[in-house]
Amino acid sequence: MNKSNFDEFITELASDPALFSKFHEELATSYALNISQYKNVIFGVFIPNSREDILSILRLANKHTVPLYPISRGYNWAFGSRLPVKEKSVVVDLKLLKSISEYDAEMGTVRIEPGVSQGQLSQFLNDRQSRYFLDVTGSGFHTSIIGNALERGIAYNSLRADYILDLEVLLGNGEIIRTGFGAFPDPTPRNIYRYGLGPSFDQLFFQSNFGIVLSATYQLHPVPENKLALQIKFNTAQLSSVIDAFRDLKQQGVLDCIVHAADPVRSATTLSPLLSKESGEVFWRRIKDDQWSAIASIYGSKGIIREKLKAVKKRLGSNAKTISFNEQKIFLAKRFFSFFGMKKNLEFLNATSGLRALVHGKASNDALFAAFYRGDAEEYATSLAGLGIKAGQTDFNIDGSPLGLLFCVPITSFTGPEAVKIYSIVKDFSERTNILMGITLNGITEKVLEAVISLHFDPAQKDSAQLCLAEMYKVFAAEGIYPYRLNPFIMNFLDAQGEAERSLYKSLKRLFDPNHVLSPGRYEATTSFLE
Repeated sequence: MNKSNFDEFITELASDPALFSKFHEELATSYALNISQYKNVIFGVFIPNSREDILSILRLANKHTVPLYPISRGYNWAFGSRLPVKEKSVVVDLKLLKSISEYDAEMGTVRIEPGVSQGQLSQFLNDRQSRYFLDVTGSGFHTSIIGNALERGIAYNSLRADYILDLEVLLGNGEIIRTGFGAFPDPTPRNIYRYGLGPSFDQLFFQSNFGIVLSATYQLHPVPENKLALQIKFNTAQLSSVIDAFRDLKQQGVLDCIVHAADPVRSATTLSPLLSKESGEVFWRRIKDDQWSAIASIYGSKGIIREKLKAVKKRLGSNAKTISFNEQKIFLAKRFFSFFGMKKNLEFLNATSGLRALVHGKASNDALFAAFYRGDAEEYATSLAGLGIKAGQTDFNIDGSPLGLLFCVPITSFTGPEAVKIYSIVKDFSERTNILMGITLNGITEKVLEAVISLHFDPAQKDSAQLCLAEMYKVFAAEGIYPYRLNPFIMNFLDAQGEAERSLYKSLKRLFDPNHVLSPGRYEATTSFLE
């Protein structure tokens, strides 16, 4: 886009004072901040509070060919946050569209807008003493459910995209469509059957730039009769056999959750900042102990849970140590530690309560503090103070930090050898670049293993960390391992698609967004084939 287009856009926007009041050029700099430390130019930020506002800004964007970059709330941390793929775009922040409606207490479905956060919906359900809960991620109270689901984000127990039952979408051409049975007048199965009748269009709007999602029906999880959490500890030498065991247990229905296995670095970066200065530094030094920690859950009647626990321990054998706990066991453990003056044990249980609650659908910011901890408690305190973050604060943004964080998220087959291969590649890159890297291996389906690799870097390492991420994806691709989502500056990974797929994308883009104003560059191959 050239400057004259933008000037004409602003001139016409200013002719409508009510609409113009929602446009903020002064926010461009702050919206460009991101903890991944990427740089790009934003022309301004539009913050609508109604659908009519969105339709109006889209009409003007089409008229003057001004690129828009819609975001749900913008907390896409370690993936570029609010930063557009292409520079000189106008960010459209949908955070004020946060209506919750059509809650079905019997069937466990609810309609939400893109500004609805996981903390907001969790509180909504809690206030109504619902027998359903929202499966949350560790990304904090204020992250968008729809935004995460459209990126095919992964919660603690489920793949969020699987729980979207229908979408309401504003296309780039100004038309509004509803997917599934939402396209029919007052259908009974609208909120319970995602496929509708005829071709299913939902997947066209996940990881794409064809439209702006205005609302979605979301399927909640039933609160289980009983639940038991498991912590499974093992060393790197047992990684392959333990991952194979997790796969078998998941395929057999013993583990009907996502199993999360964290390496020593991921455990240390997550847990150390939640402890006292002394305890945190002690825990950090335990990285060298080479101990992995996996979290899983089992559900059902007490009898079923008892049998499932036996099956887990039998399948893992001597390869791992399994510790089980529920709220009653935690309560008794706290009383025991308190009575016998076991202060360190009590401190650990109290400090990790927020992380334990994530598994059961209670949103928490506790996992976010990992972005700032590098083993030095004083440096950690300085980082928090620099962002104005105080103990117990629930509403904060990590994007202003001078420290850096990037995520690399390849997926592969759920097998031990594949897990070892990925971990070996990560260790090699970390040792060669001197960039701190942690990894969590997540069994997201019975056949698919996801790796969440975190690259923690200092300001002086910014360029090398961003280059390292790109190079790591190339190494994985050479092994046939591809990512399941991308950040704005490695979208060219899609160039590897075939010509037929690129041609189909071009046809769809021209149909849905003929002026190419919605999120240019987002999840598309290089734009040369559009010209």
